[in-house]
Formats: sequence, C-alpha cells, structure tokens
Amino acid sequence: MVITNSTYPQPKGKTKLKMLEGLIDVFDFWNNELRKSEKEYSLYLWLYEERFTKSQVVCATGDFINYYDTTFYPNKAKNTFKSPITKLTPKLNKFNWTQCIDEDYYDQSDLGTVDQFSSFSEFNEHKKWFNNLLKGSNLCK
Repeated sequence: MVITNSTYPQPKGKTKLKMLEGLIDVFDFWNNELRKSEKEYSLYLWLYEERFTKSQVVCATGDFINYYDTTFYPNKAKNTFKSPITKLTPKLNKFNWTQCIDEDYYDQSDLGTVDQFSSFSEFNEHKKWFNNLLKGSNLCK
C-alpha cells in the first residue's frame, strides 16, 4: 500500500516493452542457472497488464516448490495481451500462460491509528483516501 496516497504512473509504449524484455531476460537467466543446479524448481513470470510495475519473476525451490501455485485465482474470461505487449508475441508464446485475477486485500488494520500520523487532519485525509480505496477494491479488470 502506498502510504502517501500517491499513485505511480504505469509505463507505456517503449518503456513498457523494455521492462518486459528485461523480465523475460531475467526469467531466461534464472531458468538456465536453475537447470544447471539440477534441483526441482517452479519459475514464473507474472505480468500485471493494468498495474505493470507489479510484474515480476518469482521462483520457488525445495520445501516451497508449490508456494506460488495458489497465489492467484484463475480468471475464467480469456483475454489476449494488449498492445504494445503484443509486439513481443513470439517471445511471449514460449510461456504457458494462465490468466488470473489481479486483486488486493485490505482490512481496517491497514488504515493505521491516529498516533501514527503527524496530525489529526493528516489522519482524516488518509482515512478518507483509504475508505475510497476500500469502496473500489473489488476485482481489478
């Protein structure tokens, strides 16, 4: 959660493509290194199209090999990648994609308490922002 009530702009166009290429490069490098180790592993590339800055490469090994298997709920609606990601379609086709629901979980404890803020006014401003966040925190599209 962003404490400052700020939202960061999502990358677009060439920047988004460069970031995606970087994620694919990280995936490929990790995959090669993990293969050399001859240990069992689970390696995933998570792409958040609407909140692209959350995209990441994750890996689990050993006792945690199944750790990421149930991180997301499957999305029954099958959508295709949006532009400009489609420009990397050949690279993306090497992956076995599962489309899932992008969601966040919040509860009242995430709000904090008055004594964690510099003023009561700042707390009220944050509380208003947080309540608006809760109203709109259903499933992301």
